[in-house]
Amino acid sequence: MKSNLVIIFAFFCVLSSHAQNVGKGKWLAGGALTYQQGSEFKFGDQEIDVGGSGKINTFGFTPRVGYFVTDKIAVGSRLAFAFAKQGEGLVKASATGFAIAPFARYYHKLGDKLFVFGEAGFNIGSISLKVDAPGFDSSDSFSLTQFGINPGLAYFVHDKISLELMVNFLTYSSFKPKNSDADNNLSVGPSFENIPTIAIVFYF
Repeated sequence: MKSNLVIIFAFFCVLSSHAQNVGKGKWLAGGALTYQQGSEFKFGDQEIDVGGSGKINTFGFTPRVGYFVTDKIAVGSRLAFAFAKQGEGLVKASATGFAIAPFARYYHKLGDKLFVFGEAGFNIGSISLKVDAPGFDSSDSFSLTQFGINPGLAYFVHDKISLELMVNFLTYSSFKPKNSDADNNLSVGPSFENIPTIAIVFYF
């Protein structure tokens, strides 16, 4: 049974009162820390089975920054980092993942404190995997390319602080081992297996 825990994270804030929360010329900055435990290493909607029976602990870090080019549209980029380790049993494995993801968002106001948004993002990244077992050592790397359209909600707890909930809706994903003739692992469609992303974002 896979368990997941999302830990809200913020790296940046500038606070002032009586300010419009979104609008042309404003910036947004924030992100989230995530923790996940399971039998596979998951990064960017892709799963890698490293073998063995021990649980894999995965930690993720996704900071983002954006700029409002209009009152409703923000463009920017986020980074995604993931670190995983399996240390039980005879098989020991570790993995790291990194991706950069330009994005564009469209905001629609539902109330004084609540906005709904749609985000289109393009991920380019890689995953490195190392497996250590009795009489067997291996290392592999994989390339990852994705395009996704994801809806979300932003609730403002302060004029310049929002809590966000975003879900994976529609994703095109290409996943391929590097230095290999293996075919791409392509996937297209909704992805409801991942838990929603919860983050805190600051506007200034």
